[in-house]
Amino acid sequence: MKRSTAAGLIALLASMGLGCSSSDESLPPGELTLGPVVWNPSNIAVGQVQAVAEYDKTVAVFGASGVSTFTSGALVGSDASVTSWRSAAVIPSASGLGTWIVGIDGKGRMKRVLGHEGIEDVSDRFGLTSEAVSSLAGSTGATGFLTERGIATSDGTTVTHYPSSELHAVAAGAGRVAVAVAGGVRIFDPSAKGRETDVALPDARFVAFDAAGALFSATPRGLYKLEGGEMRVVYDAGARAIRALAAAGPHVWFAVDRDLGMVRDGRVFITSAPPSLGDDLRLAGSPDGDVWVVTGGQLFRYEARFGGASGDEAIWTDTVQPAYARVCSNCHSAPGSGKASSNVDLSTYALWNARRAAIRERVITQAGTPGAMPPSGYTLTEEEKAAIDAWTKR
Repeated sequence: MKRSTAAGLIALLASMGLGCSSSDESLPPGELTLGPVVWNPSNIAVGQVQAVAEYDKTVAVFGASGVSTFTSGALVGSDASVTSWRSAAVIPSASGLGTWIVGIDGKGRMKRVLGHEGIEDVSDRFGLTSEAVSSLAGSTGATGFLTERGIATSDGTTVTHYPSSELHAVAAGAGRVAVAVAGGVRIFDPSAKGRETDVALPDARFVAFDAAGALFSATPRGLYKLEGGEMRVVYDAGARAIRALAAAGPHVWFAVDRDLGMVRDGRVFITSAPPSLGDDLRLAGSPDGDVWVVTGGQLFRYEARFGGASGDEAIWTDTVQPAYARVCSNCHSAPGSGKASSNVDLSTYALWNARRAAIRERVITQAGTPGAMPPSGYTLTEEEKAAIDAWTKR
């Protein structure tokens, strides 16, 4: 479809009531319980947070204090040279080989995070030296940028520009780029230069691809999924307002008024005990299905819980927690517990989960060396070691 006719077609479809479908087939929302996830166990100050992006075990936090980079919960680098950020995302490298965490600074420049080596400007590597970027998204074989001039896409070799206006959000997945534009969603295939598809969805504001490549979009009043070339409603917000949307692995999270919701296995769930979500809310997805929430300059991470503890937490409780209570709690209890403390609290599943890689390194990999845990005077049984081994490598 030629770019010059795309906007007209969207308007025509919308005026005819075509291109999106509201269905009454969806089940009423289920109940979702949120579990806070400890991502910064040492409570290292990161200042007022403006954006976050996560890849593998690395989390980059962008804010008024610069960029702080964490790996497996430990701070591995910081850079205070830039203190204003528009957004951040994980995208393929400019060559398509490898993956980068990139933040967009207050001037619209793209900065690649290098961990302990700081940050570097990479706008020129995508042919965007003279354009200010407001948002970006990436997946294997596809990267999309919203700029002051319109839309740009990259397949790792070539950057293609599409002049456009009234752009709201960009997402990438399954080799495609989707943009919420005036009147609908525009979908690009960067590997096929010039190929674009338009789907009508009046007042589209957000877009997201789940891990399976399914495309979701949201208006202030509803959440939709692309099926059979049409946007079909999966959640009708009614008088409430959808304020953010983000894909997280197999899940899609959204904010509706002061609640969080998610789509899981085709079913919509809404929080029963919502967090406090400010007016400046932003959502970002974690590859493992958790959601990052930036609100009021603070950063939170939540996991979804259904019918009690998560499967991983249940395994920890049944197999690892007894070893913690017998041995590890002697040095790693919560402050005020009355036990000697090493200043590393491991009294809960969340705290163990935040240090999973470090615990495995000290207990399993370094076993028999001077730096191993537990220290001299404490001994884990073979069964306890096996339980920690099995859980930390899940």
